[in-house]
Amino acid sequence: MVRRSHRHSAFTLIELLVVIAIIAILAVVVVLTLNPAELLRQSRDANRVSDMSTLNSALGLYVADQSGASGFSLGNASSIYVSIPDTTSTCASLGLPSVPWGLHYACSASTSSRTVGGAGWVPVVFSALASGAPFSVLPQDPVNQTSSAFYYSYATDGTHHEVAAAMESQKYSEGGASDVASTDGGSNVSLLEKGTNLALVPYDYGHVAGLSGYWPLGEGTGTAAYDLSGGGNPGIWYGTPSGSSGYYSAGRTGGWAGNFNGTDDYLAATSTLNTVTGSYTLSLWMSVPSPVASTRWLSFANNSVNGFDLINRSNGALNPSFFVRNGGNSFYTAPAAVATGTWHYVVAEFDFPNQTTTMYIDGAPVPNVTSVTPTIPTVYNTMFIGKLGGSAQFATGLMSNVRVYSRLLSASEVQAFYAAGK
Repeated sequence: MVRRSHRHSAFTLIELLVVIAIIAILAVVVVLTLNPAELLRQSRDANRVSDMSTLNSALGLYVADQSGASGFSLGNASSIYVSIPDTTSTCASLGLPSVPWGLHYACSASTSSRTVGGAGWVPVVFSALASGAPFSVLPQDPVNQTSSAFYYSYATDGTHHEVAAAMESQKYSEGGASDVASTDGGSNVSLLEKGTNLALVPYDYGHVAGLSGYWPLGEGTGTAAYDLSGGGNPGIWYGTPSGSSGYYSAGRTGGWAGNFNGTDDYLAATSTLNTVTGSYTLSLWMSVPSPVASTRWLSFANNSVNGFDLINRSNGALNPSFFVRNGGNSFYTAPAAVATGTWHYVVAEFDFPNQTTTMYIDGAPVPNVTSVTPTIPTVYNTMFIGKLGGSAQFATGLMSNVRVYSRLLSASEVQAFYAAGK
């Protein structure tokens, strides 16, 4: 009998390893392409966008239906209401960022925080509506934790209202493809804000990467300018008030701006750049009717030879410039003069690894006019808004939204911030 040999094809060990490696590579490509974590963040942000619209519409309906009725109330004008429940009515257990003087947090109990009869985290009696409450429970943030800064907030002045939510994904955050945070007309670039007055939530508690100081200069009264970055580093006014309301005058788009007389008034705060170990960005809005040479808008220095400054270089012309100085060696970007008596958005960046500067005026980059390489200056522990530390050179005109970042802003971020602030 003749035996026939049957040969069965099979994978060798090497072939199996090659197939496994290919599958692994494809899996990595799929994960990197789809980015499941980012997709989850986008899903939560989509919920937040929907919730803010729902709450804003419900509040508008309540005002239209109940205004003038007995018991009508939008809440306490000195309270910032948050969606996280707490065992205390002032949210004392939550470790929330400091709020400006005269304001306080308000929390509801876990058993009532989502109720719609006035005891919930939004203290409005939605159940009084003739058509009934527009929802069975109050919306709350999908994360709803202070540790992550993802929670909803609500504020009112008794007549107007604002609700806000921090964005989590790249897509919906400032500069993203579907940016809803910096394009909503509100003053907080990391928050989606909805309402009839988008200046009621007083600080930007969302995730603005690297924001180490933020002074809107919108108080309109008093001698303290609050740091709304969450860092709790207020500036203090000195000198003679010269605005229409103390140290303030009418701002860019309503509200207030710091008014600087060019003679003796300025703000001082603890520096957020005590040591220079990385890149940083300075930005502000300003309007100068009568420019004077060498006046300082923002200064991290105590004399003319050490530190960082945003200054005006020319008499009679508005010529924003950025100085990085050590021992008298200057490195600056000096663009052509811009129009006086109108608002401009000025951004200056210092790229630490490459020892270079970049400057933007009204969202557009301006050419660098020097090739001198700076050395790292000594940075002093006081930041001045409106003058050079240790001498005069007082600024004149109006300023608002002074920000300091411990990183470089991208060109798209600068453009988005400019567009949001116009």
